[in-house]
Amino acid sequence: FDSLSFAVSYQQDVTETHDSYVVRPQIAYTRPLDLKTALRFSIGGEIVGDGYATTYFGVTSAGAAASGLPAYRLGGGLKDLNVSFGASRALSGTLLKGWSVFGLVGYNRLLGNFADSPVVRIAGSENTFVGSVGVGYTF
Repeated sequence: FDSLSFAVSYQQDVTETHDSYVVRPQIAYTRPLDLKTALRFSIGGEIVGDGYATTYFGVTSAGAAASGLPAYRLGGGLKDLNVSFGASRALSGTLLKGWSVFGLVGYNRLLGNFADSPVVRIAGSENTFVGSVGVGYTF
């Protein structure tokens, strides 16, 4: 049976690296084609706090002097949006029990001030593509 799910995860920094948070909402649609094959599509994003934004996308005056990047200050907010498509196929039994293979392709796009950060504009990219393949066993 098809399924539509909505999930939200919350992550709090406990190591005081950025002393902030990350919230990840996601909507996913899964469509089994039969007992051996299923497809999944998801869309989501990340909302981050000021500390996270400053730590990973900001450039302090000292950091600018050391790296050659221009100084850059930003606050938290909607950092990115992502989409992914996955497929799985049972090798033995069904997807509910036995061995299976799966694959996933995805795209992530940084938004707004995060995409404008010199860390991204000069030293990186606002676009990220991912792919994975794997083998699983369900019991």
